[in-house]
Amino acid sequence: MIEQICETQMMTSNGSFDENMMILRDKLSALFPDENSVKSLKLQISRGPFVLNKFTGLAQKAHLKSLFGIAFDDFNCSWPLFNPSILIALLDEQDINDAASTCESLTRWGMLNSAAAIAIRSRTAKSSYNEMIDLSWHFFKNSFSLFSVLVSRGTDILALETLLAMALFTHGSTDLRTTSLLISTAARISLTLGFHRETFYTDMDPVRAERHRRAFWIAYILDQDMSIKTGLPSVYSNDDLGLDYASSGSLGVPGKIAISGSRVEAIVFRIRTELAMIQSNIQSRLYSEKSAKMTVTQLLGAAMELDHQLEEWKKTIPSEMQPGHTVWSAVAPLKEPIISLHFAYYHAIDVIHSFVARLKPGDDITLLPQCVSSALTQTSTAYETIRLLQHLPPQLPGALW
Repeated sequence: MIEQICETQMMTSNGSFDENMMILRDKLSALFPDENSVKSLKLQISRGPFVLNKFTGLAQKAHLKSLFGIAFDDFNCSWPLFNPSILIALLDEQDINDAASTCESLTRWGMLNSAAAIAIRSRTAKSSYNEMIDLSWHFFKNSFSLFSVLVSRGTDILALETLLAMALFTHGSTDLRTTSLLISTAARISLTLGFHRETFYTDMDPVRAERHRRAFWIAYILDQDMSIKTGLPSVYSNDDLGLDYASSGSLGVPGKIAISGSRVEAIVFRIRTELAMIQSNIQSRLYSEKSAKMTVTQLLGAAMELDHQLEEWKKTIPSEMQPGHTVWSAVAPLKEPIISLHFAYYHAIDVIHSFVARLKPGDDITLLPQCVSSALTQTSTAYETIRLLQHLPPQLPGALW
């Protein structure tokens, strides 16, 4: 009797299941286009490789060689990304293989256009600024049109450098969304390729290894800067990093000497990297979701510890370059990278103390003086930031901010 009941239930169940499957198949069939529509769609399919969109052609090779030779001296002091020798070699390759459409050639095309965009913006005369800036954006668009190629096929240092060049072009512009996208993508690719681990560089020659390290730390600095400015989580976790800083004595790019025979751009880049590590700690300890579960006393302790880290970091800077004590006459040729460093430092202080000033101590009145003190520190920091403006040139790229 029990067996008959079970058999009946199974038959009923199977019948119901088959009926439901038929209904589902009918619904799915209705979603598909008819045969003619499918044929029409197939005729429109392009099975070729990735192709580029040209918004403007590159300038003559001789002109670009001259431009690349002089345009990046100052830029590399803040962001040591461009090596003119490598760019000129890429130009020669582009001249020979202009018709190629492989991923390698498209990445090369993207890098050359990004470099041209930044070079034009860096060297544009005031009298032709508007016209040349418009041109530089078209070079950027040439490069940005290859974003999908770089993301899906980028497997080398040149792909990462191209993304970083685009990010640095838009850095400081009003297009925060595009800048954030470029930075986070560059950061993710640097991790995917393994640039964050020292073992990656084991069998690499020193010059090539230094190029990779620079690219990684530029991506890291930009990512932490974007994170602390916007509150977006960083792509990087400091616990996963096993990479030394870029060498302070050999950046492998042309530079200038301004302080005590040392290459200032090497000094600035290293201490800017160290500041980015502190920025990462600020974001994770004060502004992450886990900080919401901490007591006011714990948060205040974390803020004071971070403030102490900043002060210890400040002591490592050469005295002529320290915030609040800079001898501007001594660093005159290289004001911009130092001012940019100071902006980042003052912003980090402001982020810490604005957090403390908003804390509600409740019944613990012993915490109130620190909250008041932090509000005063904010005012002082704002004043020092404004004072920096008097040292800026009248025509200033937004990337400095």
